[in-house]
Amino acid sequence: MKPVEGRNWHILLYSSNQSNCTEWVKELLNRSEFSHCKFLQVDSLSGVNNVLSQRFNGVLLVHLTSNSYGLIEQAVSVRNETAPQVQVVALLDHDAVNLDTAKLLSMDIDDVVHCTNKEWLQATLLKYYFTSKADSCILPYAPFNGYSTHVDRIHSEFPFGIVRVILKPDVYVEYINREAERILGFNLKQHKAQPELRNRFIPDERIKLILENAGTSNEFIKRRFKISVGNENYKWVEAIYIPGFKNNQSFQSIEVILRDVTREEIDKALQKAVYDIARMTSTNFSLNRIFTVTHKIVSDLINIDNFYIALYNSENNEVSFPYFVDSTDIKTPNPRRDGHGLTEYVIRTGKTLLCQPSCFDELIFKNEIDLIGTKPMAWLGVPLKFHGNILGVMAVQHYTNINAFGESEQYILEYFSEQVARTIDYKRKADTVKLLSTAVEQSPVSVVITTLKPEIVYVNSTFTKVTGYEPHEVMGKNPRILQSGQTSKELYVELWDTLTSGSTWKGEFINKRKNGEVFYEESIIVPITDELGKNAYYLSVKIDITDKRRLINELIIAKEKAEESDKLKTAFLQNISHEIRTPMNAIVGFAEILESDHDDEDKISYYTGVIKQRSYDLLDIVNELLDISRIESGQLKAEFKPFDLNGIFTDLVQTFEGYKKRMEREEIELRLLPLPAHVSNLIESDEPKLRQVLVNLIHNALKFTHSGYIEFGFHELTNGSIVFRVADTGIGIPHDMQDKIFERFQKVSPKGVIYDGLGLGLTIVQSLANLLNGKIWLESEVGKGTTFYFSIPYKPIKKVEEIEIEPVNPEVIKNLNLLVVEDDAFNIAYFNELFSGLNVNYHIESTGSSAIDHFKQNSSYDAVLMDIKLPDMTGYDVIEEFKRINPNVPIIAQTAYAAESDRKKAFEVGCVDYIAKPIFRDKLIGMLQKHLVKE
Repeated sequence: MKPVEGRNWHILLYSSNQSNCTEWVKELLNRSEFSHCKFLQVDSLSGVNNVLSQRFNGVLLVHLTSNSYGLIEQAVSVRNETAPQVQVVALLDHDAVNLDTAKLLSMDIDDVVHCTNKEWLQATLLKYYFTSKADSCILPYAPFNGYSTHVDRIHSEFPFGIVRVILKPDVYVEYINREAERILGFNLKQHKAQPELRNRFIPDERIKLILENAGTSNEFIKRRFKISVGNENYKWVEAIYIPGFKNNQSFQSIEVILRDVTREEIDKALQKAVYDIARMTSTNFSLNRIFTVTHKIVSDLINIDNFYIALYNSENNEVSFPYFVDSTDIKTPNPRRDGHGLTEYVIRTGKTLLCQPSCFDELIFKNEIDLIGTKPMAWLGVPLKFHGNILGVMAVQHYTNINAFGESEQYILEYFSEQVARTIDYKRKADTVKLLSTAVEQSPVSVVITTLKPEIVYVNSTFTKVTGYEPHEVMGKNPRILQSGQTSKELYVELWDTLTSGSTWKGEFINKRKNGEVFYEESIIVPITDELGKNAYYLSVKIDITDKRRLINELIIAKEKAEESDKLKTAFLQNISHEIRTPMNAIVGFAEILESDHDDEDKISYYTGVIKQRSYDLLDIVNELLDISRIESGQLKAEFKPFDLNGIFTDLVQTFEGYKKRMEREEIELRLLPLPAHVSNLIESDEPKLRQVLVNLIHNALKFTHSGYIEFGFHELTNGSIVFRVADTGIGIPHDMQDKIFERFQKVSPKGVIYDGLGLGLTIVQSLANLLNGKIWLESEVGKGTTFYFSIPYKPIKKVEEIEIEPVNPEVIKNLNLLVVEDDAFNIAYFNELFSGLNVNYHIESTGSSAIDHFKQNSSYDAVLMDIKLPDMTGYDVIEEFKRINPNVPIIAQTAYAAESDRKKAFEVGCVDYIAKPIFRDKLIGMLQKHLVKE
């Protein structure tokens, strides 16, 4: 086969240093086979680029000497940019021999050669030389026996399998090395006779996947799979598929690198099996469930017809078969004592037995065993030992394959037999303590076991319920994680002194739950000793007594509150008795005097003034009681409407200038703190409640101030709130009373001085401030005075509709016809005196039924004054009847009920207005004037 003249094939060597490898390449090219090859050598990538940029027909050899992939990456990059059809071979020298061959082949090169193997180097060069000549029609295509023989001999020595699969024009196996034959279980000749054997390692669908992947990814496909190699035996194989192509255009073949990974898979499966069994051992899985899983693991690794686990009771020499699965002998063997089968033989010898028919015959002949059941072709049994004790036997059988079991199968059974034995031992002991552990776990008290350190090693479910800690959160932790810091250190000293002496300790802890909540525990802690009598653990039994302690504390608090309430009740009754009897004494006393002494006008004026003032005092007491009642029942609500602040301030100045004389405080100066220009006098809030707060505070200031001044009004604007203040130069409030002064019935009374009042005024003020969405606070110093501050949200109004208040004129209601429904004799007398003096026509009825009868006959009244509380029916019911008779007659409700709900109900049933008792002359005249007199 003489080459065509004039056509040279090039070998380009890229090497940055001179070495034996370079010399061997030159030496090879001097041989006759390469007589028409042209050898080129460069020492830089730019040199490679220059040569490949010319018309280059040949192969690029890249000389690698270091344990790095960088140089080959760079060379391949240059090749891809300049001459992608050129084939690249890596020459491994020095440290480069440690590079991973598979990774190199994945870097888009064509072959890898060790420089130290001259024959391999020659065979590789011949391969690319003659392939190139054939493709270029330098020589007619023909196999090159020298090359093939050389490569085959090298590949046969590889420790991994190599298979070449040709893809075109048909798919077939062209080459199988020695290791691949061992792994796959067939040779090339057998494959030619049975082409379907190829499916063991590269079925058609995988070929398609390999070719698709080769076009889209730089990574080779790797697969690990299980194959049958005859005799019902299996192997695990790992394969790397490397597609080969022609002139970088179409894929022509696939190189398959095979590795036997059976032992790896077995070890992996066994490790997982041991883990799974160990995990199930520590759970509530039954032995039968664990044996079932064990059977599944073994059957996945070994081809078996039978699997069983036998348990041995050394006390009565009995063997039982709790787990037995057999394809032939379906019936599970009964327990037997002093048996003579293969199972008992393994128990007696304590050794693994791998037996085939000849082995059976020999053991039977020696009278070592009696054959029980169907005779198998192969039997393998291993003893289940734990701590030197044989607990049973694990065995497998095969009825048709004499070679079913060997060293590998024996290794598998023996690998995790100890774990199975450990599981059996654990479960046997677990059965003994199961009842106790269940009782402990379900106990309604907390159970904690700790080491001597102490570290927690066990807690029951009640512990979790009580403390909030899951078991995994406290295992290995010191019990001090429960400490709240409220248990005395002396108690812990007593605890450890008791336990270290071997005694039982009882006591109470104040501990802390996971969420930070403090709770109380009653504990009994007992030392647990080992077989030598030494303390080994501490057992704590704890009862959560938080509810019990809370109940006791609540009972104590309730008792104290009851006692305090009883004291307050007594004090309140005494106080209200005093507060009511004092003005009543003046009222009754001066009323009696008026009966006998009514000639002196000055005295009469004084007496009536006292009676009127003390009546006002009584009314204040009643109003306070009604207010606190409405506040505590939640009936008092705020109604926010626009109003004029300056109007309130002006009224308060006029009102308290009059109060000063009544309260004998004429010398006290009243100072108004007016609104500054930048503060709107028109705001939105609840005017009556704001007025009441100021009235109560100013009234208190007058009561407790004997000289100096009282100032009230605007203080400041801050954070969206308007702040008012009422300051005095009175007696002041002691520091220890300033937090209590807003509580009910709390009064400041210097020693030897008693002030009137129920002690409810400031309680009402604080509640009203809250209803207005504000707050109240104070500053005070004994002997120097007190300043109260209170704030409400500042909501200025641009303009408020002015309401013209018409002055009261008694003349305009003369000759009106009124019907009065009233049952109280004194009130009837009051109305007689009032209306007679005003020249009003009126008629009075004292019951609801009589009022209805009268109204049916006389329904043309100008108005009705309706009392709500009547002896036979409610005033609301009477009003409804009146409305049915004549809906046009205006009705004014008048009652001693002063709650807001009563006022609303009066309007709901059809009243035009509502007046609360006591009824003042001018107020009633103004109301009649408003509703009855037309302009």
